[in-house]
Amino acid sequence: MEDFHFPENLPPLPLNPSPWTANVIAAYGVLDSAFTRALDALRQEDSDAVRYRLLSSNVTDNLVPVLDNMESEGVLRDWVISCAEILGPLVYELEVVALAAEGIERDQIEFLQPVIEAETGRPGRPKKQVDPEYLKEATSSLS
Repeated sequence: MEDFHFPENLPPLPLNPSPWTANVIAAYGVLDSAFTRALDALRQEDSDAVRYRLLSSNVTDNLVPVLDNMESEGVLRDWVISCAEILGPLVYELEVVALAAEGIERDQIEFLQPVIEAETGRPGRPKKQVDPEYLKEATSSLS
């Protein structure tokens, strides 16, 4: 947990002119409870890789769809994005500590950048190019 400071809890639900539906309140409870469990596991030093991976999988497989559904229930997109910006680094940290529990340190993890952004000189988005070396390596047969 070196690079990201996690809050103790997810942000509270935004104010709503009418009371939130039972689905939204229950979904928030599920999100916050799972977030707290994962954060507690990160703070413990005696957990094993399997536990970290299960918690990471829970975030990606269960909590992200819950967030999506909350947006369709009327929760502000900005709030959903702020939660996603907390859950993303949480998954990363869970995976890093899972690897560390298996003996693979953070220094040995290589982050691929298959897409390179090139300046076009025009306003707007930069041109994105796939790195040819990455393509070559990704499509080569492993023998």
